[in-house]
Amino acid sequence: MESTNDKIIDLLKKHLGNTKFGMIIVSNIKKRLKIGDKKFKQEMPFGKYEKKDVSEELEDALIYLLSMENFKRADSFKKKIINMLSGLELTEREDRNG
Repeated sequence: MESTNDKIIDLLKKHLGNTKFGMIIVSNIKKRLKIGDKKFKQEMPFGKYEKKDVSEELEDALIYLLSMENFKRADSFKKKIINMLSGLELTEREDRNG
C-alpha cells in the first residue's frame, strides 16, 4: 500500500515535472515530511485538511514575508500569497452559497 507521504510526493512530481527546480522542491518537501513524521509520530494525514487550514498557513507565510527586511522579491511573493488567499476565499463563498 502506498504511504501518504508517497502520495504527496507523487502529486508534487506530477505538478512540477522533472525540472531541476522541481527536483529541488521535491527534495525539500521530502525532508519536511520526514521532520513532520518524527515530530507528530505519524505521516501527514491525507485528506484531513480543509481550505481554512491552507488559508491559515498562507497567512502565516504572509506574516513571515512582511517581517523580512532586505528581501528584494518580497513584494512579488506577497502579491502571490494574497492572490491565493483571495482565491481560497472566493471558493469558500461559492461552497457556502451552493
